[in-house]
Amino acid sequence: MRLTNRNAVSPGGQRHLLRNRVYYEIRRRIVSGDLSPGDQMSIEGLAKTYDVSRTPVREALLQLAEEELVVIVPQVSASVALVDLKKVYEAQFVREVLERACLAVGAKVAHADILASLGKALRAQREAIREREPAEFYSCDEVFHNLLCSMSGHSGISRITNSARAHLDRLRQLSLRNNFGLMETLYGEHRALVGALERGDFAKADQTLRDHLRRIFRYAGDLWRRHPDFFVGQGLDLPPYGDAVAALDQLYSPGEIVGDMKRAAAN
Repeated sequence: MRLTNRNAVSPGGQRHLLRNRVYYEIRRRIVSGDLSPGDQMSIEGLAKTYDVSRTPVREALLQLAEEELVVIVPQVSASVALVDLKKVYEAQFVREVLERACLAVGAKVAHADILASLGKALRAQREAIREREPAEFYSCDEVFHNLLCSMSGHSGISRITNSARAHLDRLRQLSLRNNFGLMETLYGEHRALVGALERGDFAKADQTLRDHLRRIFRYAGDLWRRHPDFFVGQGLDLPPYGDAVAALDQLYSPGEIVGDMKRAAAN
């Protein structure tokens, strides 16, 4: 798999380009679950796969190690990091705060075009379920949530949430593997959210989004029981669901956000 034309850029620029492309490709495979937690990787094997020298592969793995997606044993090997649920919950915290804030701000602006786009995303999700395509459903899910963020008018929010969610997205991808019941559930929650927005019921929209995003707490335990070898530690030594999200409600309580929405809708 050649990643670039070796003669297209200067030597320095070529090295930077190759490192970035190797990095993004390996990262994509880790987050998507194509590379499972614990999988071993060799620099020579990756260099051969991507038709590059060992240097950009080594640099890409070092960058992924800084993000704690890869574990490197110097002079020995590299492996895909196990899933750390504490990092998953941290990413969930970031995602919920930002997406609910975007929804609240979105009440202040006209969003008929966004609703139309959300409807299109819903139809694409329905088709992905019908075709039994988990990867396509996940892509449509990303589009749906990026559209919700765009309601705020802040175009960079999606990039912030996407970059912060690597550990969370690994768990989401693992959970969707051949789990068509979960896809139906997520699709139904998306429909309920869009329906609340269409009715102008922003209190219900916020509640639906909050519960939808917190579903990760419900299926994390089931996934750990099915694949304990994918996770850091020997058990779920994490706070109970209520405690795990208490900080979110204290920081950004439903009552406050709903009040903001109602005031915004009245203006």
